[in-house]
This record gives sequence, structure tokens and C-alpha cells, in this order.
Amino acid sequence: MKETTCIDILNELNDEKKEVHRIYLLFGEGNEYLKDQIIEKIKQKVLSPGLESFDFSAFNGETLNINEFEGYLISPPFGTKRVVLIEDGNRLKREDLKHILSLRVPDFSVLIFESTSKDAPLLLEEDVIFVRDYSVKQSTTEDWIKFKFRENGKKVSQEAVKEILARLDTDYYLLDSEIAKLSLYVGDKKKIELKDVIDVVNYIPDTKIYIFINSILSRKREQSIQIYQTMVQEYKIFQDNFLLSSLIREFSRLL
Repeated sequence: MKETTCIDILNELNDEKKEVHRIYLLFGEGNEYLKDQIIEKIKQKVLSPGLESFDFSAFNGETLNINEFEGYLISPPFGTKRVVLIEDGNRLKREDLKHILSLRVPDFSVLIFESTSKDAPLLLEEDVIFVRDYSVKQSTTEDWIKFKFRENGKKVSQEAVKEILARLDTDYYLLDSEIAKLSLYVGDKKKIELKDVIDVVNYIPDTKIYIFINSILSRKREQSIQIYQTMVQEYKIFQDNFLLSSLIREFSRLL
């Protein structure tokens, strides 16, 4: 088993010459956006086009049926490989966890095991990547912001990048959402300037509420819970009805 960082594994997945590993253990609590990016990169790299719905399956640790999971894991794929994801692995029954960790993953399958636990499990399998470090340097985040704007066909000034970080910190879900919103806001304009950020991007509280509601509408249960718990902690300085009134306001905008 090899322990690495999320940034290193994302760079590896972006390298066309590098093969995917058999098992990815995404442990710990941190940047959930980067966890999701690792999962998406693996899927993009190994799943055959048009067969994603057949060769990818996600199981939740709280409701996982061990026989169904194992049957799917060892069944030959329709394409070249299949990807099997276990979310909330920390919620697995102890006997199921022990059984899963004793399995040998077939060559045609990739197992992604996500858990909030920080402790590395003991595995018989050798081809395993273990990630629990989701820290990102600010310079790396700045480069990522510029890259996301380029994906949207835009350039961005350094002053605008600094202001985005000042308003949103390093919450990648928020950054991704606001970059998309800014790109739409400026229309045909090719470069995002400081004034655009000031006009469009809110400071964290209202923006995080917007992302929270979107995660609920997208049925991302665990992400919704994590964002809600964060908001409760961050907004404890406000009056008791602040969070509720903000949620009602944002829901009204969506409906």
C-alpha cells in the first residue's frame, strides 16, 4: 500500500501514461471536492464511453448488501473495466468491513473506498493507494482557479483571483460554483476583473447556503450534511433564526 496526497494522485490520474491502481482508499475529512474529483478522474480514465451506467456502481456503507456488492465487484464488465465505489465506508458493519478488506479485487475492477476515518486499514492487496492528506497550497489553489476559468473560455486578473479567495476561502465546491456563475455573468467579455468579483461573488455565508441547497436538490446526502454542520458552527455568532431565514430566502429564489 502506498500513501500519497490528493494533489499527487490527481496529477497521476491526469497523466495518460499512468495506469490506474486496483484500490483507492480515500480516508479522512477534508476537501470533499477533491475526493469527488479523484473519483470522477478514475471514472473518466477507465470506463468505456457509453457504458458508464453499466460499469459503475456506488454503494453506501450504511445500507450495503455484502452479497450484492461482491457479486458486482467480481462480475466481468461490459467495457474494459468497472468501477465500484463505497461511500461512507466508516458506516459499514465491522464484519462486512473485514470481509471487504480480505477480498482480492479482479484485474477488470477498480475499487474506491471512501471513509471519514483517518486510520489506514490492513489489506492483503498490494496495488493500493491510500489518501488522507487533502491540504493544498494557496498558490496551487490560485493556479486551479485560473485553470477553471480557462475551461470556461475566460482569463482572470490576479487581483480578481485574490478577491475570490478573500470571499470564499479555499472551499472548492464554492469556488467551482462561483467561477461558473462569474463566467456566465460577464457574457462575451474575455477577462474577469476585480469589479466583476465584487459585483457577483458573495462572502461565504450566503454562498455556502446556495451550495447547500444545490447539494440537497442533487441528492448528495453526505455532502449536504457536512455543509450543514459547517454552517451551524460558522453561524453560531448569529441569531438563532439566521440560518433558517437564509435557507427560506434561497429556496424562494429557486422555486
